[in-house]
Amino acid sequence: MVQKLIDKAHPVAILPPVALTGTAQYVNMGKYSHLSIVLTVNNGAAPTGSDVSLLQAQDVSGTGAKALAFTRVFRALDVANADETLENDVLEEVTVASDTFATDATANQAGMYVIEIEAADLDVNEGFTSVQLVNANGADIVLSANAQMGNPSYPERFELSAIID
Repeated sequence: MVQKLIDKAHPVAILPPVALTGTAQYVNMGKYSHLSIVLTVNNGAAPTGSDVSLLQAQDVSGTGAKALAFTRVFRALDVANADETLENDVLEEVTVASDTFATDATANQAGMYVIEIEAADLDVNEGFTSVQLVNANGADIVLSANAQMGNPSYPERFELSAIID
């Protein structure tokens, strides 16, 4: 039998394409031990980039929200050119300072960023199970994000929602 992504991960659209800044949907990692957030960025003619960070909370409503520390992001820049043909799909690891990174601000360029999070990265001793992607201060860009929830507690139960507690 052929393994499909859907057999290994539960995809969640957490941020539909949005101009400038937006707040992503919280996802609950309570049923999963791994989360990959894939952020795509399409820059206009005069972009400033966007500051990207993560929050953790005790539920998907944001109870007790606080910063979630992370030290690296994987990125592929110039993933598509003006005629939307694929240019680059190779991810490079980049160090993140102070739990925030800025998306690239090159005009008319698209980029992809991947953030990897383990459930153990959250403050589980205080009941933190949910994660939110936050982006701010961007101009002349369109962003979207999806989450891939992996390593479920009950592998046969991928139909369990990750956006409710």
